[in-house]
Amino acid sequence: MMDYMRARLNATNDLVLMNRADPPDTILREMRWRTGDRPFARIEDVIAREEPVALSENYRRVTDFERERLAQRAAPI
Repeated sequence: MMDYMRARLNATNDLVLMNRADPPDTILREMRWRTGDRPFARIEDVIAREEPVALSENYRRVTDFERERLAQRAAPI
């Protein structure tokens, strides 16, 4: 049980630290900063597609929700 608790504590700690540095609303905050909260026609004119993708991939990695790793897990009973 201690191994499980240690693993969960480490995972939770990583998630908390990541959320402090790059919270889930980072993309929205960045868009508001770049546009001055003014309307825009195309998101591509404001932010490169790679930026939100990279943020999402990092979040998936830290939360252990990467597609490849999920596929390797045993299905719950």
